[in-house]
Amino acid sequence: MKANETAQHLGILILLVWSWIPVSGCVWRKSAVENDLVMRSIESGDRLMSQATSIEEVDLAIDVWLQALADSPSHPRTLGRLSKGYALRGELVSERRESDYRVAREYGLKCLAMNPVVAGRIALNNGRLTPDVFEAVPLADVDCLTWAAYAWGRALLVRPTSGLGLDLATIEAMGARAVVLNASFDEGRPMHMYGMALALPPAPLNPRYAEAREQLERACSIAPNRLSILVDLAELVLGPMNEEDRFTQTLMYVLEKPLSMGDQLAQQAAKARAQALLEAGPEPRWGR
Repeated sequence: MKANETAQHLGILILLVWSWIPVSGCVWRKSAVENDLVMRSIESGDRLMSQATSIEEVDLAIDVWLQALADSPSHPRTLGRLSKGYALRGELVSERRESDYRVAREYGLKCLAMNPVVAGRIALNNGRLTPDVFEAVPLADVDCLTWAAYAWGRALLVRPTSGLGLDLATIEAMGARAVVLNASFDEGRPMHMYGMALALPPAPLNPRYAEAREQLERACSIAPNRLSILVDLAELVLGPMNEEDRFTQTLMYVLEKPLSMGDQLAQQAAKARAQALLEAGPEPRWGR
């Protein structure tokens, strides 16, 4: 894929998704009975995900959401949960899986395409995912916006694309909008994701480390047990800024912090990343 086609290609993909969905009124408008059944399935998957103690149990939650999607293909909340599920799965496996992150991104973007205003702006921009596209995303879709951008950023850390500059600009625009919509969603996940987006660019593309640190520290204050925020702070901000002492202290804190109740798989994955970063030292880690 050429550098100038990356984000545009994704915009065209979600336009195609939009064109396949029957439009009679609002595409997300369902009967009360159908909506209730879908929401029950979504909540069942939520319980499985929150209680998961193994990757197999994470997959069970994803399977429940996939079945809910099969039962109601145009329900945005199911797409949002699948974006979340695959994004988290990518973090939980022993080696972060680019494929999971990319699947998560696609589900999130498909969710955004359910909104006709968003789809219309993409069409007006000839398929490009420009900032004005994300300005049209409503509060109800902050989950899809957040998880799509979060997964996209993670995927770039695993394998940067030839269109890196355009991808990073798109992720930053998504993050900025998510923070405006609801910075506290999922215990500060938009701030976590936006902080990543601001720090992700390699030096030639002018990362905004001070702003990234502010967003990540704000997210950490809301979700102190989400150790991945601190690991991202160390990897993406402290290391590149040559703050070696703070880099080491932050990662040692992650390693020494006892596991808290809930999300223990994510905490263990963050500890594994922290150990790897300590062993590698405070340097930019593109491609890890």
